[in-house]
Amino acid sequence: MDKCAIKSCADNFLQSLGVAYNELGTFSYGERFQDIFALVVGLATRECYFVDFGGMHPYNRNNTYLLERVGWRGILAEPNPAFSQDLLSHRNCQIEMVAVDVTPRLSTLHIPMGKRARATLDVIEDIPVSKVQVQVISLDELMLRAGDPPVIGFFSIDVEGGEWDIIRNFPNVFNKALSICVEWGEKREEIYEFLTALGFERVLSELSGVDDWYVKGCILEKFSTRGDLYEKEIKKLAEILSSEALPDPGFSKESRNEQISVFSSIALSQAVLD
Repeated sequence: MDKCAIKSCADNFLQSLGVAYNELGTFSYGERFQDIFALVVGLATRECYFVDFGGMHPYNRNNTYLLERVGWRGILAEPNPAFSQDLLSHRNCQIEMVAVDVTPRLSTLHIPMGKRARATLDVIEDIPVSKVQVQVISLDELMLRAGDPPVIGFFSIDVEGGEWDIIRNFPNVFNKALSICVEWGEKREEIYEFLTALGFERVLSELSGVDDWYVKGCILEKFSTRGDLYEKEIKKLAEILSSEALPDPGFSKESRNEQISVFSSIALSQAVLD
């Protein structure tokens, strides 16, 4: 595809994403609607399998809980035992209570006091922490436990600083992905250069905060016609979710509605730019 065609496809993708923010935003559990981003990609590709490591809480600020509720399958890895019972009680996907890194081993998970979501394999010296021994497996091993899925609709990666090492050491796994949400830490440019070399496009970096969102360039071709079909399916998803008994996402209604307005406005305005 030439640059004009790619730009047109990207505009249509953002058009559908803007509609999805408006229609589905109140159902989102992602802090910045990462799950909505994944859902739009899934509508276009029909590839509804996720990989989530560093998943933490089963739904609060979780990027894959909503996907599961609309029929996606997947695997979630989380080493922090503080989340184990809640994950097993509230999630239906495959749960692996392990850390994911480059080298398999037993290691120490450092959990900052009062900030269990910031647990890391790295040594923390400046604040009080609790420590627990955890099993660490490679990403290849996680994929084997998942049954080696040939295509991964959505990758969510948040391992408090280890993202770059994992991405660069397992290119064959990430090449199976259609969309990725990654916390970039100190290696944003390295991650960007690596993933774009694999054919990914970074989108909406002004909205993604400490994450970056990537979509496989070939997936944008699915949006080569106007996004009406996806808009209809987005509205259908909203109807389905309205009838579900979903747990409270935990966001202030007022601030969430304001956030939806901002995200939708930016996505839709980018969709009509030349």
